[in-house]
Amino acid sequence: MKADGDFRLSLKLSLGQKALILVVVPLAFELGFVIELQSLLHEVEAQNQREVHTRTVASHLSNLLRYMMSTSLNSAVTSFSRSMGSDSSLLVFDSQKSLRAVDSEIATIHTLVRGNAREEASLAHLQDLTLKMGKAWIDLKAALDKENNVESLKMLLYTRKLERDLLGSLDAFIDEQLTLEKSEVASEAINRKRVETALWIGIIFNIVVAVSLAVFFNRSTSRRLSILMDNTVRLAAGKPLNLPLTGDDEIAHLDRTFSTMVRALAQAARQDRAIVDKATDVICSIDEKGALTRVSPAAEKLWGYQPIDLIGRKYITLIAQSDQPLTLAAMQEIREGKRDKPVENRVICKDGGTMDMLWSAQWSEEDKTTFCVAHDITARKQAEKILREAEARVRLIVESVPVGLLIIDDKGSVEFVNPTASSLCGSSRSDLVGLHVAQLFGNKNAAKFLVDLMRETKDGAWELQLKAMPDKVLPVEVSLTKFQGVGGERYLLMLVDMTERNEIERMRQEFLSMVSHDLRSPLTSVQSFLDLLGSGLLGELNEKGGKKLAAADRNVAHLITMIRDLLDVERARSGKLLIFPEEIALVTLVERSLDAVRIQAEGMSIIVITDLVETNLTVDGDRLSQVLINLLTNAIKFSPPRSSIHVTSRILNNWIELRVTDQGRGIAPAHQKHIFDRFQQVKASDLGYKGGTGLGLAICKAIVEQHGGSIGVDSREGQGSSFWFRVPMHVVGNS
Repeated sequence: MKADGDFRLSLKLSLGQKALILVVVPLAFELGFVIELQSLLHEVEAQNQREVHTRTVASHLSNLLRYMMSTSLNSAVTSFSRSMGSDSSLLVFDSQKSLRAVDSEIATIHTLVRGNAREEASLAHLQDLTLKMGKAWIDLKAALDKENNVESLKMLLYTRKLERDLLGSLDAFIDEQLTLEKSEVASEAINRKRVETALWIGIIFNIVVAVSLAVFFNRSTSRRLSILMDNTVRLAAGKPLNLPLTGDDEIAHLDRTFSTMVRALAQAARQDRAIVDKATDVICSIDEKGALTRVSPAAEKLWGYQPIDLIGRKYITLIAQSDQPLTLAAMQEIREGKRDKPVENRVICKDGGTMDMLWSAQWSEEDKTTFCVAHDITARKQAEKILREAEARVRLIVESVPVGLLIIDDKGSVEFVNPTASSLCGSSRSDLVGLHVAQLFGNKNAAKFLVDLMRETKDGAWELQLKAMPDKVLPVEVSLTKFQGVGGERYLLMLVDMTERNEIERMRQEFLSMVSHDLRSPLTSVQSFLDLLGSGLLGELNEKGGKKLAAADRNVAHLITMIRDLLDVERARSGKLLIFPEEIALVTLVERSLDAVRIQAEGMSIIVITDLVETNLTVDGDRLSQVLINLLTNAIKFSPPRSSIHVTSRILNNWIELRVTDQGRGIAPAHQKHIFDRFQQVKASDLGYKGGTGLGLAICKAIVEQHGGSIGVDSREGQGSSFWFRVPMHVVGNS
């Protein structure tokens, strides 16, 4: 139990404390042995005082001589160490200790020689010299501490003189005692025997102490160090560690730290395995012969192979045959350090299909292994294929589109020309690339032309004459669109051949001219004749003739209205629809419009109700009356008999809004967006049943927009419609 307690105590000691024990314990026993031996000597001296008086005195005188020699040696060493710049305090201390020993010996001798006048006189002389030596050494130390070299040298010489005097007196005293020593040999032999016995006892005891300390150190340190070393071997072999060492010393702390490190390594290894096991990419290693030595579980998910089935298999057998030469060459370059780019190839899966893979590889010369990560790029390859097909389709569209397409840079230089543009310009695509766009239109001021081109095409197309061909000028419509290209800003220039369009426009103008002159004028004459006939100036008509005349007059008026509407639409389309503002009261404007439709409304028993603000406007009264008449006519046309129509107005921040609301069938939302386009009817049957040309609302829109206003409709099917328009209250004319 005591041994176990000592062992547990040793575990709480640090290595430094244990080392201190190994030094201090033997030293303590040695010191005890010396003390014991000295006690023995004193006992022998006490017992044989008379017999060994002379030997004792001689012995002490010898000791005195030895101490003085030590003092002399210390003096030399002290001087040398001080001259070398070292601290001499310890050496001086040793010299003082020697002097104290000298004093002790003198005191002892004084006791021994008490009663012997001659020996007491010699001893008194020695004691006097010793006191002087002690004082001299104190003064020398003070001089050395002050680094006073002159005083130090002076004191050193003085101490040397005292040493010589002391040694001379001591030698004389010793010689005297040696004479008496011969008579004390018998007693000396007895004392030597006793001392030898004490020495043997001390040696045996020291051996026992050394063995005990060795056992103590082995149990507390060496054996535990061997366990720690065994743990390192176990770590390398992958075996579990020994049980943790107990205690609080450095070895126990090292063992705990080592165990913590092993756990951290194990955790890191588990994390690495988890990363490899959970990775969606195939992670594998290939030896220098090309055989797979390790494969991650992702191989089963991607390729259908169990990892164990691939271990030892040549990796190249997994690669599609057509990709094998490139793969082998790339892997060889990676091993030689000539390549760091990934390798693309196709892997043959277990089901016979293929997958596009991107291999990232790194050769390890130390392990003679290639570490690879195979990433599935099948989706990317499919996307690239789709992109290539899309590019091909776009290229086909660009090549086939009947519109000339040119790409120019921000300086105006042509970079791309499609076949249509090449055909329009009458030059090959290679001849056009590099030209300035101004050259295509015969403009010599390239910078100004480019500025004009961007300005004119900002809000629409610009009609120009293409003069690239030497003997022909081609009218084209030019559009410009800016986009961000790979090398910076670029512009897409679109050329539309206007030849056919201009020809159609010419034919349309001829048609309108024919309508205006060859149809409207005769119809106006016919209408005048019918008015004359109806007035009775050419004779009275019977009732049947009057009806025929009224029908003919309505048909002629309808034709004239159609021609007028057609011409108004054309003027609006070409921007030639002019307005002539005049100051007019809103009430007057509305009453004038109501007078035009009053007979039509009364014929269907429809009441028109007005709710108007009293204000004056500066507008084209005739044109806005035309708008109101058209809206009222449509409202009457599509309202049921004996219903009502409301005409209201309101002022909105210097704008006037007029609204015509009926109780008709309403307009579906799908038709509301196109109701103001030309030749639009809500229903196809309205053309024959309700009459009209489909131009009235388009003309209304043109007139309102010419005033700078807007027009619209609010309607729900079966709940009537509310047509409205808003114009500024004061309009500036464009005549």
